[in-house]
Amino acid sequence: MRQIPSLLLQLLLAFLLSLATLPLHSQNDRTLVDSRLALFEREFLTEYEEHVERLFKAKEQELDQKYSQALDRVLDQSVKAARLEEAIAIREEKKRTDEGTAVPPVDGPNDPQVLKQVRATYRIEHQKLETEREISAGPVFASHDIRLETYQTLLTTEGKLDDALKVKEARGNAAAVLQNRRASKGVIAAPPSTTTPATLGVADQGEGWHEIFNGTDLTSWKPHRTPRSFQVSDGVLSTKKESKDPDRLFFAGDVAVPEQLKNFEMKLTIKADAEANSGIYFHTIGRSDDDNGNPETGLEISLMKGKGVIQYPTGSIHGQGPRRPSPVNQADWFDLRFRVENQKVSVWINDEFYYEQVAPFAGSSKTRGIQPEGGRIAIQAMSTEGAFHFKRIAVKVLE
Repeated sequence: MRQIPSLLLQLLLAFLLSLATLPLHSQNDRTLVDSRLALFEREFLTEYEEHVERLFKAKEQELDQKYSQALDRVLDQSVKAARLEEAIAIREEKKRTDEGTAVPPVDGPNDPQVLKQVRATYRIEHQKLETEREISAGPVFASHDIRLETYQTLLTTEGKLDDALKVKEARGNAAAVLQNRRASKGVIAAPPSTTTPATLGVADQGEGWHEIFNGTDLTSWKPHRTPRSFQVSDGVLSTKKESKDPDRLFFAGDVAVPEQLKNFEMKLTIKADAEANSGIYFHTIGRSDDDNGNPETGLEISLMKGKGVIQYPTGSIHGQGPRRPSPVNQADWFDLRFRVENQKVSVWINDEFYYEQVAPFAGSSKTRGIQPEGGRIAIQAMSTEGAFHFKRIAVKVLE
């Protein structure tokens, strides 16, 4: 027998009580059935609006505000760089957005790349909201179906088979009813799915996490020297140096996460080839290199796999420590998470605490250390033989 959740049971009892107050036999049974079906449909749409659509619209409005702010940032960059056509295109996009026009589903051939990147991030985040909406709509659909199923059973036991068939048809049309309601409001969306959603990624597992690698290309990222050092294939980003000096891939910001980060958490799912060297830079300022071709500023969470004694093992701060071995076999996928809060840097490997230490402040905007206003993050490509591989990269911005 199907288990009925407690909230749905309360709705069912209320429905049965309402049936007790209505006549079961009438010369106008057909009109009575139509009236009840219309009543159930109104209740269904009201519950959906109250428990699903209202929350979705609030989150969508918040996302739209972040999109507008992201457009402000890239517009300011284009203006400062004197890229006239690019700046005009971004300004027009912001004007349309502020007037309530939706982000276009596809990009035009002449749209600037920076605008395409910001739009792509918006579309990813908006799709997540739509998935959440489908999941939260499940209980509302179940409640509506139980009401109709109960009524269908009652009509069947009374021998009113044609009326029972009409109710059965209404049960099958519930998703279409909702889709028509959305269309009448100018909302084009698929009806909620009845299938079980796939396992959600790290960005969905806690409030504030956002995926910043889309698994397809380098949208929202900018190589320092050459994109050949950063290849994307089958949902995996691989870093292997294809230039004379070490290369790095800067995160350029998107609609959910700014380019400049001060206090934040970052989580990556990683594995490495037999001989590989990489790292995660944070609090970098500018693009200047030191004598070894590495950033002049910021700090680096080391990623290192190889033979012999490794000076700064995976998870340690390069040049700072600690130097104890990494607790995982890096040939297999593992999770690395680190948090930067003012000067305190904390690191976890596979959700096991690895270490915590106070990092030094930078003496200037051209020295290594914690920057008072934060800085950019970047992924290093250091080795020429093996590569480090990333299949998930997420950030949570902290206050």
